[in-house]
Amino acid sequence: MSPTTLTADSSTPSSAEPNQGQEDYNEQHEADLTADLLEKAAQARIKHIWRLCFTIFALVQAGNVVLQPPLVQLRELSTCMSYYGPGWSLGRDCRVESVQNELETLIKWQQLLDTAPGILFGVFYGMAADRFGRRPVLGLALVGITLAAVWTQVVLFWPTVFPTRLTWLSVVFQLAGGGTLVVNAMIFAMISDIVPEEKRASKFFRLYGVALLSDMVLSPASGALANIQPWWPARFGLIAFIMAILATVLVLPETFVKPIALSSTNLAQTTAVEEEEPEEEEDDPVLYADAPKHTPWRRVRKIVSSLRDLRYLIASRQVLLLVPLLSVGQLYDQSAGFFLNYVSKRYGWRISQASFWLTYRNVVNLMLLSTILPGVSALLLQRGSNAGKKDLWISRASIVCLALGAFVIGLAPTLTIMVTGLTIFALGHGFVPAVLSLATPFIEPGHVGMLYTAMTIGETIGKIANEPLLTGSFELGMRVGGLLLGLPFVATDMPRHGSQVARERLNILWEQLVCGVATERTPSDGHTEDISDFKIDFHTQFDFESLDVSGPSIEARNKALIWFKPLGEDVFEHFPCKAPVQEFFEYATTEKDPRWKVEDRTHAVYTPPSPFHLGPGPDGSYPQLDFWRVGDIYETMRDNNEKHAHSLLTLQAWHSLDGYEDRILLGELYTIICVMRNRVNQRKADSKEEREALWSFPADIEYGGYEFEGETHFPVILLSYVGPQHGRIIYAYMDRQRLVICQSKLYSFEKQETAPLNLFTRMLLSRPL
Repeated sequence: MSPTTLTADSSTPSSAEPNQGQEDYNEQHEADLTADLLEKAAQARIKHIWRLCFTIFALVQAGNVVLQPPLVQLRELSTCMSYYGPGWSLGRDCRVESVQNELETLIKWQQLLDTAPGILFGVFYGMAADRFGRRPVLGLALVGITLAAVWTQVVLFWPTVFPTRLTWLSVVFQLAGGGTLVVNAMIFAMISDIVPEEKRASKFFRLYGVALLSDMVLSPASGALANIQPWWPARFGLIAFIMAILATVLVLPETFVKPIALSSTNLAQTTAVEEEEPEEEEDDPVLYADAPKHTPWRRVRKIVSSLRDLRYLIASRQVLLLVPLLSVGQLYDQSAGFFLNYVSKRYGWRISQASFWLTYRNVVNLMLLSTILPGVSALLLQRGSNAGKKDLWISRASIVCLALGAFVIGLAPTLTIMVTGLTIFALGHGFVPAVLSLATPFIEPGHVGMLYTAMTIGETIGKIANEPLLTGSFELGMRVGGLLLGLPFVATDMPRHGSQVARERLNILWEQLVCGVATERTPSDGHTEDISDFKIDFHTQFDFESLDVSGPSIEARNKALIWFKPLGEDVFEHFPCKAPVQEFFEYATTEKDPRWKVEDRTHAVYTPPSPFHLGPGPDGSYPQLDFWRVGDIYETMRDNNEKHAHSLLTLQAWHSLDGYEDRILLGELYTIICVMRNRVNQRKADSKEEREALWSFPADIEYGGYEFEGETHFPVILLSYVGPQHGRIIYAYMDRQRLVICQSKLYSFEKQETAPLNLFTRMLLSRPL
């Protein structure tokens, strides 16, 4: 071997080493670049699919929301046409009871039937999604709800051809796919497939947020548009469904790849089938790797095998516990329908005013789902919590807010406390999406579609079960009154003791009707209008002359309860001359001694020492309106100073304005509310020293309770003297949460001979029953 050759041979290894190192570096660099590109591509794919799922979900929610108002209106129109027959015209009244009853039947049954396909077949469609992929099941469900909407509109478009009840057959189309229940479950399943578990709950929160936003914005817009032309929003709803179908079929990629190791069949069979058909798994990762051969026996075995997947749900104790909890989340949404009536009844607000607080709740919900909960989720992750622990804490906090908020709303004595409870209640709106995310790790990834459909079914069944519970409890609360009005928010409650119900209501009426609210609506003649909006039962032309006083309480023809007994007619037999009565009136209008007494053969009346301990007096005026003066206030006591079952105040007042039939002066209403409110708030004072202390309003006084703690009605009789020379009798009392006012006709006092002095004297000297 020559030296030159040796040199060359010896130099070869040393020159190859740097080349090999460079190649390794290049390969590693290329691998890093490839991994980085793959990571970016994966993130871009996740964002793309998330945006598509978000858009499809928003379109479906928008379609459902937009369709509701016009379909209700079209059903009413179709029912009205059927009711009147050939003689129907646009001017006919469709608010008659028969039409409305039929409309309610149509809507209630349609709502129930729409949930049936999802409840009956939802789990099986979820299993199909775990076998064949999410996209085909989602597309089928979207086609089903679209055809159902088309059928409904076809029936309503030709009401003379199709009976309106044929709209119920729309449920047949929803059997294909399972309806909206399966649509929602598939969207959540697709997001769960692609999103990391630590971000899953935040994505679910935002989906619920867009559903809420659709309801807030599109529902009133659709209702307003339906009043102009109901077919426009009806067609917009169909367009939204069609766009969702096109996005699913043409753009949305499949997100599910079933892990082979998690197949419902055994591993040996899986391996064998893989070896037989490996190319099928490569061509379509959506299909099972153990796809059966095309034989009837194989198909039957595969169906039986798929049913075995239900064991994954049954075997998971955590899932079995979480599914029923979703019905609690439905209570939140369903409570909105009762909330308006509850606030209106409890606090005397009109429905239009009470709807403000429902809007407030929705705004809090939207901020919670779009900002607060995703931020809390990110904060918990930064503090070291894993995804499961984070979802668990959010679920716990949400259910606590729901329970505490409902309890506060149901027991709130004032509007301020109710709003506080409403805010807490609204902060629990993230419970359902948090539970959905929490339940996901408890089942194998290959069965998430089945899990979400099962949980959505549990949520729907809870909604159906909650409806009679909420309706029954609210109706019971409306009948009983008091705290039981809050039964839809508090499942168990205790009735308040007597005077507290009246106290809360009268304090609210004081704020609404006396402290400036009603004066803005009072016309220049001083008479109030629309007091029924404040939950006041106002009876006019009340007959006080022929009251039957034979029982412990008197029920007049118009169902007003009478808690007093007028002075008997026989008393005037002992006073054939009217001079004593005339003297009584003259003396009563000028006497200033608060301890003045008038004796007769039946009882005594006197001015109580302190009827207005913690409130203003009944005299008053409104700028450029009425001014009035209360001259006398009397209370009847037993001879031994033992109070009657019902306290009774009788008083006289003079007004500067003329009185009109069937209307009440603001000053009269003020006097009634003022006297009753002060009476219900009167503190207990047994001794003379305690009564004197009440007059001085010491800050350190400890009150022992209310003077009329057991009273429930606080009846008041007002003899009101109005212009030009007239008077009338007004009787008021509390009936649970309602103020009942009974007003007589106007009596003339122009001539002493015809003035109803006897009647007014008998009423003034009434005694409680």
